[in-house]
Amino acid sequence: RDIDRWEEPQTVRYQQTEKFTWHLDALAPSDDLESNGGQRVATLLVYLTDVGENNGGSTVFRDLNGAAGDFLKVQPKKGS
Repeated sequence: RDIDRWEEPQTVRYQQTEKFTWHLDALAPSDDLESNGGQRVATLLVYLTDVGENNGGSTVFRDLNGAAGDFLKVQPKKGS
């Protein structure tokens, strides 16, 4: 696909106690979805700071299983 189909990058900074709740990175089905670029196929997250293990800040993927069968949880680590 051409770069004109790419979405603009987003930068988000969360303060303590802020969060982004469950959501899907998908568009509703439609007849012109494919001609408008189709569904998102990838999301890239880059952590700019470390967050301690017990301080929250993790990204949770509810449709992917983690080690103990729980949701896959990614703890922020600067540069990852």
